[in-house]
Amino acid sequence: MLPGLKSLEYDDRLKVLGIWSLEELRKGSRGDLLEVFKMKSGLSAVTLDTFFAVDSQRRTGGQKPK
Repeated sequence: MLPGLKSLEYDDRLKVLGIWSLEELRKGSRGDLLEVFKMKSGLSAVTLDTFFAVDSQRRTGGQKPK
């Protein structure tokens, strides 16, 4: 989709664009998910409220209570 990149190999395209590979993104996302699970379970030295504001009304975003 970008001119001049079609002839490059995948790894070279990533370097030119300065972005991570899909594999690296998946690994990072998995690690983040595991860390949040540990925080929620009390298995991490970092508390959940350090990064998240917990809604005491237990609503999902954008939905109005009935």
